Order: sequence, then C-alpha cells, then structure tokens
Amino acid sequence: WPRMRERIPSSRFVTSCWLPNFELVFRKPGVDGSAKADIRFTGLARHVVYGVLYRISAREQAQLDAIEGGYHQASVITQRGDDTLRAFTYIASQPLEAPFAPFEWYLELIAAGARAHELPDSYLSFLEQVVAVPDPDPSRHARNRPQTPFQNLARPRTRGV
Repeated sequence: WPRMRERIPSSRFVTSCWLPNFELVFRKPGVDGSAKADIRFTGLARHVVYGVLYRISAREQAQLDAIEGGYHQASVITQRGDDTLRAFTYIASQPLEAPFAPFEWYLELIAAGARAHELPDSYLSFLEQVVAVPDPDPSRHARNRPQTPFQNLARPRTRGV
C-alpha cells in the first residue's frame, strides 16, 4: 500500500479479491536481471491468484502504465465472495517460458502486501516457497525492501479471505 500510494497518489483501496484459473509465476525479465511477477491463465480450478483492487484517477493511468513497463493491460473478472468485479491487471508482454528467481526484496514486497491486506495464509505459504535470490546491488535492496521482514509475514491472523 505505501509503495502504491507513493507511485500513484490517487490510488484508493477498493477490496481484496481473487482471480480463479490463473497462477502467479515469476517469468517476466526485469531490467535489473531478476524475475518479476506475472500471471498465467491455466484454466485449472486449483490455481488462484489473490490480490487487491485499487481505484486510480484517469490522469494517472498513463503514469502507472509507464511504471509497469514490459507488461500490457488485460481485462479480468475477479471474485470477492459471491460477487464478481471487472478490473484490469498487467500481464507480461514477453514472458520467458520457464520461471526464474526474483530478488528477495521484490518477493518481500509482494508478501508484505499480501500480509497487509490479509490475503489467505495458503497464499502466504505459497509465496514462502518461491525461491528468491539476493540483489547484488545492496543500495537497490535497501531502497526497495519493505519495513516488515518476509520471515515474519506468515504468523497467524484472525481473519482471512
């Protein structure tokens, strides 16, 4: 949430939700040489990607598109309980065939967001299984790492999605 607000000041949290029949994979090459997150349609009921919907102003849409370089917008139908919600997300424009490793700070950011928005423990457990590598640039790691250490993100919560 703090990173989203810093990048897109108009962003407002709408709800947590999930995207059925998709899986989270790390197969988009980042300019820093690490893997970035992507979602892939599988059509399999066992695959679900959890996330958060934000509302942003139309004037900041181009700014978000620029930040999400190497991705293209895709329209999706998400779920929240029995409700369906139309949204857009970003999907890697030229993903690699096989997943590869994200930097530790990047995975920590994803997990911190999942934790802050009380996404399911099973999703946090999935994130804990992703193999991440140290960033060879310590200053980039320091700039991007969330305040909450990744290893502390899996503690039990009182409610889930």
